[in-house]
Amino acid sequence: MENFCTQFNESGPDRRRDALKLYMLSLTVLALAACSNPFSSDDPAPVGLDEAVLQEPDPAPLQTGDERFFPLPGGASMAFIWIEAGSFAMGDWVGAAGADCIPRHRVEITRGFWLGKYEITQAQWVSVLGIYPSTRVGDDLPVEEVSWSDVQEYIRHINQAEGQIRYRLPTEAEWEYAARGGTTTTWPFGDNEALLDEYAHRLVEAGFNGMLPVGSKKPNPWGLHDMIGNVSEWIQDWYAFDYYVHTPLVDPPGPQIGWGRVLRGGSYNFAQSESLTPAWRGYDWPSNRETGTGARLVRIP
Repeated sequence: MENFCTQFNESGPDRRRDALKLYMLSLTVLALAACSNPFSSDDPAPVGLDEAVLQEPDPAPLQTGDERFFPLPGGASMAFIWIEAGSFAMGDWVGAAGADCIPRHRVEITRGFWLGKYEITQAQWVSVLGIYPSTRVGDDLPVEEVSWSDVQEYIRHINQAEGQIRYRLPTEAEWEYAARGGTTTTWPFGDNEALLDEYAHRLVEAGFNGMLPVGSKKPNPWGLHDMIGNVSEWIQDWYAFDYYVHTPLVDPPGPQIGWGRVLRGGSYNFAQSESLTPAWRGYDWPSNRETGTGARLVRIP
């Protein structure tokens, strides 16, 4: 810098002007170089957009009653309600729903699960298997006249599309735990039988019209519709009359063998209120296809 200033003072006007231009140009180049790397060696450079990892906030933990839709093969989707792990009193104190419903006992469900908000609809069945299985056709009607084995085939197709086992029928304990919706009363809405027809579609109002579209009645406290009435629902378990006498009290899987597969919930073929409670147990042979019999799915998280 000192040498430059000496030459600048000793030169003529033209040379001083040229030198000054060169000096200003040098300063500009130095400034541009500094701007191209504005970070000191101690400062980390920002990650480029092509290298950035978008970090979404952790989702809020699931709570009972949360709803999600999951896709099905063929383009349809199915609504599910999240059911947290917990315990409940399973069965009936006095056997009003049947002698096979006693003794009442406390059962623990150790794993949360997704349960269908509605019974499987005919549109959802057609989306997966391509056929209407029921005599009375309607996209929003629940499937009926399907056997337990038919439902297993339906589930197999969905799991095959998923590439893993994510869907199955509920166990008896899972179904009743969800059907009660955290209540201890005869019905999820209380003990007042006069309210039953607000929540359950049954024979006394069905007449010869059969099923109603899913969700036509009020839901239980956890947001599940038609857990009682409309169509009875196939369960994963075998049926044994005396199973409650020796059942495991943690995640009971059902007996190893039985007289048939369990049915729950009652249907539009039922008139008696005692058969339209969360405690009622029915059964049928796995290959039978009956009116008023459908299903609801569990999705494994």
